[in-house]
Amino acid sequence: MTDRGLSYQILLDIFYKNELSHIALKKVFDTINDKSETNKAFVKTLVNGVCEYYESFGYIISSMTGRGISKLKPQIRIIISMGLYQGFFMNVPISAACNESVKLAKKNGFTGLSGFVNGVMRNVFRIGEDYTQVTAKILDDNKADEKTRLVVKYSIPAYIADIYEEQFGRENAEAAFEAFLVKRKVTIVRITSNCSSEELEASLKKDGYEFRAIDGNREIYELSGPVVITEPEAYKKGYFIVQDLSSYLAGRVINKTDRPLVLDMCAAPGGKLLHMADTIKSWGGVITGRDLSVQKVNLINQNIKRVRLDNVTAEVMDATVINEADIDKYDVVMADLPCSGLGVIAKKPDIRYKTGPDDIISLSKIQKSILKNAVKYVKKDGFLLYSTCTLTREENEENALFIKSFGFEGVDIKEYFDLIKEDIVIKDNCLSILPTKSHDGFFAALFKKTEKYYDRY
Repeated sequence: MTDRGLSYQILLDIFYKNELSHIALKKVFDTINDKSETNKAFVKTLVNGVCEYYESFGYIISSMTGRGISKLKPQIRIIISMGLYQGFFMNVPISAACNESVKLAKKNGFTGLSGFVNGVMRNVFRIGEDYTQVTAKILDDNKADEKTRLVVKYSIPAYIADIYEEQFGRENAEAAFEAFLVKRKVTIVRITSNCSSEELEASLKKDGYEFRAIDGNREIYELSGPVVITEPEAYKKGYFIVQDLSSYLAGRVINKTDRPLVLDMCAAPGGKLLHMADTIKSWGGVITGRDLSVQKVNLINQNIKRVRLDNVTAEVMDATVINEADIDKYDVVMADLPCSGLGVIAKKPDIRYKTGPDDIISLSKIQKSILKNAVKYVKKDGFLLYSTCTLTREENEENALFIKSFGFEGVDIKEYFDLIKEDIVIKDNCLSILPTKSHDGFFAALFKKTEKYYDRY
């Protein structure tokens, strides 16, 4: 199968079989051997690019055809979107982008619509070959209102635009949306138990990687250029894990607690779990990571094996079901819970289409069902660290109030987020980190279990 044909099949899985983009890509790439002629970089770029601009491309196609996008066959929408992305962003000649899209339509049983595909694309590119100029012209011609301009410019569904604008203002919202469309560098966190900063840096240099330390202790680094993260020898030796700056800083909060027995209730894929395990090992701390499925726990165990930490274990358990043996057991409980993911759209561009307002309400209910158990697992004077990679009030601030209702007190943790100078909103000890071109959006809050809890229950 050609690279474009493979990309088309992956995009069908994403948009019409409801697969997450990173899972759909991994599933296909795992079946391709090293001798395959597939250009993985091309496929990944095209798939993620179409996911990023799918909303905007839908508006462009609808404007060009004079019909609602819902009336267009989904396969044809994908094929045209692929061609538009190649022409606008991948330095593919316009003629090639159009011709390859026509071929793809014919090859997938849409010969009768191949002329339509060709006509729509050529009409778009007659306006221009610069995405910003083309969309601006179409918006002007349509006399679009400000909300539509925002949605189309940044390819953000209207409900997400509303959430960000309401909570952080138009200027901050637009900066976040712009950041979603910027290609991020990979950030890695050194496993201090396994190597010194000098050893990690020497290994990366030997393999030809460029990097810079983000912090003074040289624990977190940013890698430059295209990176297949499993290839460096340092990865194979367990010298580092992949982790965003925001979640790395949240993991550092455990330094404030200095407690030996830790539980991570929803640990997959295991980045925070392993970072915390490394952090607490020096003072004899041990940590247990749990998740709902065997597949997720297997993934955690693979990472545990790679980094060779002996103070961390993983097990299958449903966090919404109370485990009586854990009541008043743990010094620290980490609750980094499943969420709408609206802070990590830069890395998972299809998330913007996977959830809606109703999903946010449903997720907040699930989060509360887990937090009802989490508060029971914390020892007296122990700590509960709550975090998400989203920025909705229902999943963050309202859950913080829910935790406090059990007799927990908020704890100030802003000192641990010193590497992010701006783009932090702090209210009642809750930290909301806005997404930028260098890090994800994130929410974190730390709570202490006080005597009030036992007075109430």
